[in-house]
Amino acid sequence: TTGSTTTGSTTTGSTTTTQLATQLATQPATSGPKGAKEDEGPGVRNRTGETVVVDAASASADVGDFELKRLVDCEVYLCNLEPLRAVRAYDLRNTRVYAGPVAGSVLLHGADACEFHLCARQVRIHDATNGTSFYVRTASGPIIEHSSDVRFAPYAFGYPGIDEAMEKAGFGGADSGTWREVEDFGWIKQVASPNWRILAESERVPPPKPPSMDAT
Repeated sequence: TTGSTTTGSTTTGSTTTTQLATQLATQPATSGPKGAKEDEGPGVRNRTGETVVVDAASASADVGDFELKRLVDCEVYLCNLEPLRAVRAYDLRNTRVYAGPVAGSVLLHGADACEFHLCARQVRIHDATNGTSFYVRTASGPIIEHSSDVRFAPYAFGYPGIDEAMEKAGFGGADSGTWREVEDFGWIKQVASPNWRILAESERVPPPKPPSMDAT
């Protein structure tokens, strides 16, 4: 992905230097349905053509729940965030998300031509389409709803410290293979759902190393 890179450390050239801990805590809030507030708390929102790295060095001590919203042509890396309890994603297009282990769930609403690398207790997907790929490790099978042309493969993302993070999140040991036990809640026929498939090994793309960790 071309564009700027945002991290919590010093950057050079065309990249953008910010302190994500401050930025994540001061996202503007807007009123949603029935007066509910949106765009609050830790998250990456309203970005186009950026690479964003959120890690222990750049985020607040307790990230907890993290939100991704309205991202286009972006790459987002979530690494060494403890505790990362849940991830929510809304309205992503042509965006790649590489996340370390999530102790709770990942909930996605709206993904067009995206790629996700996710390890979570549960992954639930709504309105994903156009070849969106999920490289996942889950405690239970991924769930899709109102989705089509989505693909699944095993989780392979890595970075320094991920083994310890996996243990703490309850993902020690070998992958049980539940990533392939996809449930399509919008398909009730006895024949297999045409809305998803397993990515052949020749189609799988190895995840990159997070930019901020290139020197480690």
